Amino acid sequence: HNHKCCTIISQSCYMDGRYYATDFTLTELKSLSLSERFDPENKKPIYPNRFPLNEYNFKIPTLEEEIQFIQGLNKSTGKNVGIYPEIKKPFWHKQQGKDISKIVIEILNKYGYKSKEDKIYLQTFDFDELKRIRKELGYQGKLIMLVGENDWNEAPTDYEYIKSEEGIAEVAQYSDG
Repeated sequence: HNHKCCTIISQSCYMDGRYYATDFTLTELKSLSLSERFDPENKKPIYPNRFPLNEYNFKIPTLEEEIQFIQGLNKSTGKNVGIYPEIKKPFWHKQQGKDISKIVIEILNKYGYKSKEDKIYLQTFDFDELKRIRKELGYQGKLIMLVGENDWNEAPTDYEYIKSEEGIAEVAQYSDG
């Protein structure tokens, strides 16, 4: 992302020198433009054969806007394309005072993604959160346990345990894949 732009909008950053979506209001995020990645020094695209750089004025969509877009396309085309969202870093978001899983589940329920029959797979790397989504938040849709490596620091999940027979059996109690 553009550090200069973020500096202008938000005067705070984390000790790791980064800015996060939680640092900004939705209005501030909506004021940013999206583009293919480019080299900040020469402004040339990192991957020139991908999507054309700066030909379109894309904005950051919310999950709700993405769902509305997909459901609108489904209606106009007669198709039934599903969604495959990921709950990113729920442990970190909780530390910031945000219950991202609860927010996502409320939006999914609002748009009819409630059961295993619905065209959705909800995924996360955080096993404790996956269990919470199923048990505490009562989500009945399909859940996917993503597996990484412990040194990725993706979640407070022991992936070596998750990959063991015992871990796989425990994951199977909550996850659909």
